[in-house]
Amino acid sequence: MKNRKLPKSAIKTIRYIKYEAPDEKLALLEKELAKAMKQRKSSYLDKEGMC
Repeated sequence: MKNRKLPKSAIKTIRYIKYEAPDEKLALLEKELAKAMKQRKSSYLDKEGMC
């Protein structure tokens, strides 16, 4: 996979998490991020298995 520049929306989200997100929202954001990464990883593994 090539290294590509992140979309502007992703950069804005990261910036929000780093500098502006209230502490009480960080746990929720972390949970959502972990869920998205898990879903992405399983989707990638499914594609690899099909080849």
